[in-house]
Amino acid sequence: MTLRRPLWSTTSQCTGDAQPGQAIPIADEKRVGKWEITKFHGDGKRERKSELVEGCEAMLAAVKQARERADPVSVVGPVFGFLIG
Repeated sequence: MTLRRPLWSTTSQCTGDAQPGQAIPIADEKRVGKWEITKFHGDGKRERKSELVEGCEAMLAAVKQARERADPVSVVGPVFGFLIG
C-alpha cells in the first residue's frame, strides 16, 4: 500500500499584508506495506474434490453427534484433525 500525502513548497514569500505567500503541493508517496498476489482457480481434480466433500460431511456428522452427547469434552481438535488428515 502506498501512502500519499501532499508536501507544500513555497513559490514566493510573503511580502506583507497585501501580498500573501504562495505554495504548491508536491506529491509525497511512501510505501507502507508489503503484499503478495495469489490467484486461485477451480481446475481441481475430481478425486480431490470428492475427498474434501466426504471430509466435510464426516465433520458435520461428528459435530452433530457431539452436540447430541452434550459432553463438556472439547471435540473441535479431533474433528478438524479428521477433516484435514
